[in-house]
Amino acid sequence: MTGLQPGDSAQAQEAARQRLLAGGVVAFPTETVYGLGALATHRTAVEQVYRLKNRPLSKPLTLHGATVEDLLPFVEEETRFLKLAQAFWPGPLTLIGKRRLGTLLEETLFFAAETIALRVVDHPIAAALMRSLGAPLLAPSANLSGDLSSTTAEDVAATFPGILVLDGGPTRLGLESTILDLSQREARLLRLGVITSDTLEACLGQPIFPPAAPQKGRSLTLRLNAEEPYPEEAFLAFGSCPTSPSCVAMANLSPASDLEEAGRNLFPLLHQLASFAHSIAVAQIPSHGLGSAINERLRKFL
Repeated sequence: MTGLQPGDSAQAQEAARQRLLAGGVVAFPTETVYGLGALATHRTAVEQVYRLKNRPLSKPLTLHGATVEDLLPFVEEETRFLKLAQAFWPGPLTLIGKRRLGTLLEETLFFAAETIALRVVDHPIAAALMRSLGAPLLAPSANLSGDLSSTTAEDVAATFPGILVLDGGPTRLGLESTILDLSQREARLLRLGVITSDTLEACLGQPIFPPAAPQKGRSLTLRLNAEEPYPEEAFLAFGSCPTSPSCVAMANLSPASDLEEAGRNLFPLLHQLASFAHSIAVAQIPSHGLGSAINERLRKFL
């Protein structure tokens, strides 16, 4: 069984389980974006994920589990980690902690990493799959390295033909998870997401340090805070916008200026406009709340 399959189908779930146990790769939905997963203890399967994504082996993968208890054996116990895990898991938060040595992951990490990234996703299809395996999955987002993340099963299938894709429909949030590094004394935000730094600070009772400068993406050029598009550009609008702009193509993140709607629409609409033009003009998006995470994603391509 390959290609798109209904993720809530018992037959598709069993096919995915068998494929993963045999050392294969399966794509699955989360509440943020789709993931490309391999059994965490199967070295050749994890290698296949790296090859499919064209991802450097020096970039670690996130360990996904069905419950907090599934992941605790792989990370050194730490008060801040447990506090955040209990508060936000399952959910769109990836936590980085000090890796516990001597686990079954030693042969699949490929380098002597002192840290490990972990997450419990909030999606019934992914959770059911991991519960049936009785083991966590190592999984990055289901896209080529440097390209747009995939929020629909159709985008994943188009990128990775021949892979079994558990279809859970469009993802609920549409932005990747917040990533917080707790491996050092200072808690540092590595990526903004739906869970904001203010929310994390309120939970921890300590300051969260900002992320480093974003890295440039590979295949798309964006012009941010554009009042109107150039004729050769596509236009990604937000809120009120020209009714007939002179451009290659146009889409609107949220005609109602709703940042949650904009977050859900960001990657699908970028995928859509990228099929018309290599350069996309993006209207100004407020830099508060979820708008901060949206703007961070957009700056990746500058």
